[in-house]
Amino acid sequence: MKKNFIPGLRLLVTLLVFARALAAADTPSFQQQLVSDLRRDVERLHRASAAERAANTAPKDFYFPYLLWGLINLHEKTGEPVLLDWAKEDLMWSVRFSIDADGKVKPFFANFRFYPTFCGAFNYLKAHGALTPAEIAQVAAQLVASTDTRLDRADFGAQNRGMLSGSAFRS
Repeated sequence: MKKNFIPGLRLLVTLLVFARALAAADTPSFQQQLVSDLRRDVERLHRASAAERAANTAPKDFYFPYLLWGLINLHEKTGEPVLLDWAKEDLMWSVRFSIDADGKVKPFFANFRFYPTFCGAFNYLKAHGALTPAEIAQVAAQLVASTDTRLDRADFGAQNRGMLSGSAFRS
């Protein structure tokens, strides 16, 4: 996957600012501005990957899974139906482009850093009845493929990786 960090990094920063500011925001207009800013960014990023979705190729943006998190969090706040549609479209795209020519599911992500956001989007879409049983099975196969790449090796990294791995299994 080609690593283009800037668009995803902007979304991540927007999400972090959004989360912190919502906790501290004390005026409705400030909260609405945060929602508007996040809405603008998730729409821009969703539309920016339209050609990749159409070609069924991997996203150029390394941080693509965070877009899923932004979409479902914004849908939870606003209830705007198109956000749920976009989240489903992007989730299923990540499942589709991970299937090789022989029909074998390849891991979409080789580490657990994106696992919580991917699982969060999957669980949210499933809870809102946005996925068919066949789509649920396809996403589950992707989760198994991505998990299998990590179960057979020790992770000798710092504690933060252990925490990410643990939170991913909880999701």
